[in-house]
Amino acid sequence: MRRRLHHASGVGARSTQHARNNREGNRMAVMGFVFIDKPVGPTSFDIVREARKALGVKAIGHAGTLDPAASGLLFLAVGKATKLLRFLPLEPKVYRFSMRFGATTDTLDEEGTVVEEGGAIPEETSLRAILPRFVGTIRQVPPRFSAVRVGGVRAYTLARKERDFELAARTARINSLELHEYDRERAVAVMSVACSTGTYVRALARDIASELGTIAVTTSIRREKIGRTAVEDARGLEELRSNADHCLVPVAEVVSALPHYRASKGELRELSFGREIAPPAPEYEPKFLFVFGPYMEPAAVVRKTARGTYHPERVLVNR
Repeated sequence: MRRRLHHASGVGARSTQHARNNREGNRMAVMGFVFIDKPVGPTSFDIVREARKALGVKAIGHAGTLDPAASGLLFLAVGKATKLLRFLPLEPKVYRFSMRFGATTDTLDEEGTVVEEGGAIPEETSLRAILPRFVGTIRQVPPRFSAVRVGGVRAYTLARKERDFELAARTARINSLELHEYDRERAVAVMSVACSTGTYVRALARDIASELGTIAVTTSIRREKIGRTAVEDARGLEELRSNADHCLVPVAEVVSALPHYRASKGELRELSFGREIAPPAPEYEPKFLFVFGPYMEPAAVVRKTARGTYHPERVLVNR
């Protein structure tokens, strides 16, 4: 009897180990993108933590943070898809925001401590007149409460400790800036901006007010779009928690409008060893090419060389 029990225990242990290996293998195989409509409140990293828990995958990156007070589109890359982020068209980023004239805070939004009040409330004609000055390449000093590093330390950490520090101006690109509504009685303007990665909407609102000789804070910021992906394509947090697999968007779907190529098994083997492959056609022009396997499984990103061949920049297939 003891032998039978011991034998059964061994089978159970092997079965448990097999199941564990399967789970680990499934986690490693999870790859794709998740688009989340972040509510006001949680940090971007809070959402990443939620996604890791829901999907059982540690490797999750994103295409740009949102402040806790901001809402809207978070573009998450899952598993090996994190290696593809830098090859995706993730600009412009489109935000809809509200700003209120007449006061400002240390955080440049309503969450902070008021540091100045009594600024003038501009006329709508004056506001509309100065907006074109912000379209194009601009220089922008990030907010003191931001994730910019100063000597290896986040600026918001120094700001909370009331340390004295300076932030250097950065270049940003504003594709468009539009005024949708202006209620002068409430001193509130509603605008939208299409801009480059790294643009601070709070700083933009501050600079718009400064150009008018006054002060302002943002009262709401919502990211509506990243590249081709709109917030209407995003899922809510509850859906992520309850049905995470349904939230996962295949790589092939995200890059379908970009140059891509279905490779042969022989070409996949060459790529797995870091070797170059011939172009799909002699005069093929795209600088970068997403490569898929015979079943549209993501395989690599390749870059065109001066010789006309394609060199693997990121390889997702195993040898």
